[in-house]
Amino acid sequence: MRSISLRQLGELLGADVVGNADIQIHGISGIDEAEAGDISFVANPKYVARIRVCRASALIVGRDLVTDFRPLLVTDDPYLAFTRALKLLLGETPVRDGGVHERAIVAPTVRLGQGVSIMANAVIEDNVVIGDRSSIYPGTFIGEGTQIGQDAVLYPNVTICPNTVIGNSVIIHGGTSLISRQAPDQGHSTRIILGDDVELGANVTVAGGGNRDTVISRGTKIDNLVGIRAGAHLGENCIIVAQVTIGEGVTLEEHVTLAGQVVVAPGVTIGAYSTVGAKSYVEENLAGGQAYSGSPAQPHGLERRLHVYLRRVPDLQKRISDLEKRVQHQDKEKS
Repeated sequence: MRSISLRQLGELLGADVVGNADIQIHGISGIDEAEAGDISFVANPKYVARIRVCRASALIVGRDLVTDFRPLLVTDDPYLAFTRALKLLLGETPVRDGGVHERAIVAPTVRLGQGVSIMANAVIEDNVVIGDRSSIYPGTFIGEGTQIGQDAVLYPNVTICPNTVIGNSVIIHGGTSLISRQAPDQGHSTRIILGDDVELGANVTVAGGGNRDTVISRGTKIDNLVGIRAGAHLGENCIIVAQVTIGEGVTLEEHVTLAGQVVVAPGVTIGAYSTVGAKSYVEENLAGGQAYSGSPAQPHGLERRLHVYLRRVPDLQKRISDLEKRVQHQDKEKS
């Protein structure tokens, strides 16, 4: 793990430094686990209270967060900055010695770049192209005609449907499946396309075979157990947290953040630089540059006010019940 000054890290991340810029950062961790020398981040309001007990040497925060903690890296998108900091501090995935394992099944028409590693029990079909220094781990299946760029890493038991396009420096974690719903006799008129620097977590499912390509654009990071339906378009530098479901034909513009367990209905468009809170259901288009939450998702400020009103419902119900009893008592006295 490398060591870097906060000033240098801020320059690389495009973040503003508040406080001592000369401290050395040599680790990165969550807010509860961080120790001296680590950098952590806070993006979700529910973690703000934990800042006062955080032991990290620095924090990555959004521009709207007010805190006395110092030093800080202040950025428009703390989720994205933290993800990039992980890569900078932990370094690139180690390059393995190139070569094809004797127990790998590689079609004769496959084209491999320099330093490619194909490990045991991987299966690679005809006319696949794999760029320099990419690594294919055991048990991975790559369908016919797929193109994979340089420095990509496909961890064990990944499944890639035919004619998929995977960019440079893409990381796909174990158990993830890129699948097509098209029957063999329909051909492959649409594809799944992953841009450069995309990362898919474990057990993600990305579907192709809709009316348009399924696209995950450059720099987008996706957590574990996410489902993405056919024809979805995810813009650049989006952050998708665990257990999100993105419906067929959904469009996410650039820098959209979906927190855990969000569900986006088919055909919806979410504007750029939007954040959708955990467990929200998005049933209609959302304008960019705002925070949303709730089911159905609505501006976060409105959702918070509605929660306040809901907490008052038991008291209001009791008051109404008391008023009814008083009216009934008065009616009895008049009769």
